[in-house]
Amino acid sequence: SFEELERLKLLNLSRNLLTKIENETFEYLEGLQTLDLSFNLIEKLDILSFFGLSNLLELNLSNNKISSLPYQLFATQTSLKTLQLSQNLITELKFEIFPSKPSLDEFYIDNNLLTFVDSKVIEALENAKVVDMRSNLCVDSKVPDDWSILKLGIHVGGSCNAENRVW
Repeated sequence: SFEELERLKLLNLSRNLLTKIENETFEYLEGLQTLDLSFNLIEKLDILSFFGLSNLLELNLSNNKISSLPYQLFATQTSLKTLQLSQNLITELKFEIFPSKPSLDEFYIDNNLLTFVDSKVIEALENAKVVDMRSNLCVDSKVPDDWSILKLGIHVGGSCNAENRVW
């Protein structure tokens, strides 16, 4: 339990063989700014896995086995600036996982199995400095005109057709 650690700023739980993050696991860590859960075996996240982390700035979930992201998973993380989801098994990226207007500066979802990205996600990330979607199953190269390929970090791969187009 984290009840006595409400002023904790950084929590590194990487490389611990964690398989799931239960609802409200971190609810007492109100002051937490950085949470590193990378290099675990996390397969499932619950809708309230990050409940209580309203001051969270950085979340690293890279190098796990996450295949889906629950509806409104990051809805209460309105301060989140860096989200790392690289090297997972994520197939879809729906806008509903974020708060109404995410404040992300950096978003990494490279090296997953993406076949669908909601166009609202792209719109919501328009002010981000880094959006990395390289090395996914199928990424159509049609992006907003004012986005540079370097910013988006797109690597076109797989065969994109009407059934599996990302945009």
